[in-house]
Amino acid sequence: MGLRAREKMMIVRGGGVYLAVVLLVVAAARLGLVPGAGEVGGADGVFAHPYRVLMALAGFLLAAALGTWSAVTGVATGRIWLGLMLLAAGGAVALLASEIAPAILYPDDRYPVAFGWTVGGIPVAATTWLAATAGGWAAGRVGTVSPA
Repeated sequence: MGLRAREKMMIVRGGGVYLAVVLLVVAAARLGLVPGAGEVGGADGVFAHPYRVLMALAGFLLAAALGTWSAVTGVATGRIWLGLMLLAAGGAVALLASEIAPAILYPDDRYPVAFGWTVGGIPVAATTWLAATAGGWAAGRVGTVSPA
């Protein structure tokens, strides 16, 4: 059984917004609109430099949005596997797009933003997807349970 037109539109619109935001964040970083892009900061951690802070915050928010959107889509369509596939596709898009963002520069090292997504974004996206899927599935089951 294929997807209905409304379900397809939900996937296309959600994916389009997500893709646009990912590309906007990466383009802003590439164009130097994000403070501190391409500058070497101290080795004191993520909060020691504005570029690191902004990219970590953007990655966290995008990961949470991706997990939520893919879970809602999977639950709404009744196809949990579809939500998981959207999660994987969105994660791949974020990973590939973040490869072209300026590196996060520490005194003697360069880390691609994709490394930050791998370490910080993937667990957030997966946890958010799992929680939203479980919550959506449980909420759907509550409405269908007959009284004893």
